[in-house]
Amino acid sequence: MFKLLFCCIVIVLNESQNLVIGTGNNRISGVVGYDVQLKWDVPLHRPYSIYKVENELTTNHLEDRTKYTHELHGTGIVVTIKSVTLDDAGIYTCEVDVAGVYIDIYITTFSSNIELTVIDWEDMWISTTNPVVSRLYKDVELVWKYRYPIMVREITFIRYNNITEDEYKLGVWTAEDGFKTDVRNVEMVKTIDEQNVELRLTLENVMKDDVNLFYICQVSDGKNFNQNGIQLDMEKPKVYSNPPVIKDDVIEFEWHYEYDYPAHSITFTRHLNAEPLNVGYWTKKKFNPTLDGGKDRVKFDKKDRYGGVGADLTLKLLNVTRDDFSYIYTCKCVFIDSESTAADVKIGLHSAQSYRPVQNKETAERDEEYNLHAAVNEDFEGLHSAQSYRPVQKKETAETDEEDESVQNEDSGFMISLSLMMLILLLLILNKLWLEED
Repeated sequence: MFKLLFCCIVIVLNESQNLVIGTGNNRISGVVGYDVQLKWDVPLHRPYSIYKVENELTTNHLEDRTKYTHELHGTGIVVTIKSVTLDDAGIYTCEVDVAGVYIDIYITTFSSNIELTVIDWEDMWISTTNPVVSRLYKDVELVWKYRYPIMVREITFIRYNNITEDEYKLGVWTAEDGFKTDVRNVEMVKTIDEQNVELRLTLENVMKDDVNLFYICQVSDGKNFNQNGIQLDMEKPKVYSNPPVIKDDVIEFEWHYEYDYPAHSITFTRHLNAEPLNVGYWTKKKFNPTLDGGKDRVKFDKKDRYGGVGADLTLKLLNVTRDDFSYIYTCKCVFIDSESTAADVKIGLHSAQSYRPVQNKETAERDEEYNLHAAVNEDFEGLHSAQSYRPVQKKETAETDEEDESVQNEDSGFMISLSLMMLILLLLILNKLWLEED
């Protein structure tokens, strides 16, 4: 007598609780709380034994008739496991007294093990993008996913404000009627594959009232309930800058901001390590310079971009000195919805060293003050540099030095001639005295 093990098929009751018989699948899934059916295509009217393989050495025959029911169905044997639990996951085998080989099948009900996953309604959701960030007047998709074959009969979408606790129903999907909504700019698409159910909620032409809120997806099968929320945020404002442009005695800064709301105020400051110093500020379409010198030192221009989604900002610093290169310059934008952001610009020491200003009285006085400060901190290498210093003489100085040298040469020749004449006279006198003694 030979025994044959046949492959089993698990059948999960569908949403209408009708029996669905699967064939040819040896890896199936069940959902906690639902009935699952296993089917083996075997020769009928043969003695058979059905059991669960606990491990390689232990088997558990399905003898509990309140938990397991056996029946002949079509061309096979069907076993129904009632109200599947996490412990029902495993390998089930049908042994028939015919010649053949053993064929096993894995049964899973979604578990977290390597081969077996066990998921119930408390752990049904699959992670998707959250939060979602959007610009105004754009279409946005919010995506939820949950594990198949969790069956739902109703899906409700709600918009929720966690500050005011106000909520608004956007639409409802049911197995009978599909998705229904009274909101003009909302659509929903439901798709199913072998492992997941995906829900895509589309918000068309997003407005101010659609953002900075939670969107909640609630699912129910009539006895179980679960929900998952996605936060939809408005994109934050951005401020960025271009490298400053230096020409003559002017430094030109450029900043740009991007945001769906207009700016309420724009402030320009500069700082080293201490408190920032105000350069100027713009508000109510008017710029007010605050740096010493006023409009003679600072000019500003603002050009709004097409569609009102940003602006280009130009700040010009006039009659600059080397001291102006020492600071870090900051542009801070505050918008009408109270959001704010800022960006810094640092000119750099190399720019200050290459700076050649157009001199006038005012800039000369400021440069003199700056140079005095810089001289204290500058390493000039002391006496070594002074000793090797060789100045270039001016033309008048050189000519004067040549005349002085010529006069000095003439005086020197006269003195030499006079000395020779005195020496000769002395020799004559000595010779005369010598002759008289003889």
